[in-house]
Amino acid sequence: MFINEVTKPYAHRKLLASLKSMEPEIVGQRLDKYKLTSIVQDALEPYRVEVEFTNTSNVPKDEINMNAGYSQDVDKWNDPDHYATNLDLLFNNRQRTYSFSKEGFDELVIRINDAIGHERIHQRQARKRKLQHPGSEYIGPEKGKAERDYLRKPDEVEAFSYNIASELLRRHDKETIINAFRTGDLSILKDSINFVAYLSSFEDTDNKTMRNLINKILKYIEELS
Repeated sequence: MFINEVTKPYAHRKLLASLKSMEPEIVGQRLDKYKLTSIVQDALEPYRVEVEFTNTSNVPKDEINMNAGYSQDVDKWNDPDHYATNLDLLFNNRQRTYSFSKEGFDELVIRINDAIGHERIHQRQARKRKLQHPGSEYIGPEKGKAERDYLRKPDEVEAFSYNIASELLRRHDKETIINAFRTGDLSILKDSINFVAYLSSFEDTDNKTMRNLINKILKYIEELS
């Protein structure tokens, strides 16, 4: 692989279309957690993603959080009954049912699409290495050095640069984004929560990690446009 290449995203437009197809089953409906999880599972089944849910007191009422992950070990098994990518929907443990407006549904689709897209970048990274070497492991909500050590890992820089490019392209056209980077006017980057997280952790853009991140963001802007 050439050093200037980025890992190709996995059928991102097709995945997004599959998630959007859930709209008639979700918008305007009142669904319990089992039904909602089942609908998401049906949409993601062709992509071999296992969907489950967890009840927790850490999620506010009427909100849904999520965690996604990729297991290189499961990928090695090549077992049709076990999926290497998983999505865990996090529900408020006191809430039984959920309803969605069109706006709320669109936000849910975007978040799932970004989460699965991130993990599929990791899967392709691992497969480039013939599943021989472990990639980065999520460290959770730690801050400071532990967070920086996690975010500067090459696999994470690349996967998050994909997410950042996706976030920016939802709000701005390609030329506006590229021009902002070229002129050093990074104000539009506040529209990416992941870029804000990197900038918060590394404080400025004048370091190796941030320069690498920006380089890959620009490449994904081209790739996704």
